[in-house]
Amino acid sequence: MRPRKRPWRASAQAFPGQGSRPAWQASPDRNLTTAFLVTKAALPPMTSRGWGRIIMVASVTGPVMAMHADAAYASAKAGMVGLTRAAAIDAARHGITVNAVAPGWIATGSQTPGERDEGLATPIGRSATPEDSPRRSDR
Repeated sequence: MRPRKRPWRASAQAFPGQGSRPAWQASPDRNLTTAFLVTKAALPPMTSRGWGRIIMVASVTGPVMAMHADAAYASAKAGMVGLTRAAAIDAARHGITVNAVAPGWIATGSQTPGERDEGLATPIGRSATPEDSPRRSDR
């Protein structure tokens, strides 16, 4: 008996070659380039004060795991980890820390049925909710 093939889903996040270059580029632009541009804009005033904190929202997707037909998103989020590390090294001498949080599956309005299914395989047996996420300690 042959293993059942999972059909490729054609989407903007599809594996390279599955979609157009603009469709591929949309995810890095949205997830990585925006983080770079915001960091670039935030660093000069922080540097002049000699203090600052930059927190990036990465993901477990990319540096830790990947999903079917989601190469662009996984690549962008893995790139965010590299951006965070590079920015942290460059900014440290100015009293600025740069870190990233890497949430797993969070049940939000944009969660797809496939992402919901992935959440079922987590240790808690479901996607986390926004209420499960860490909150500031001063609240």
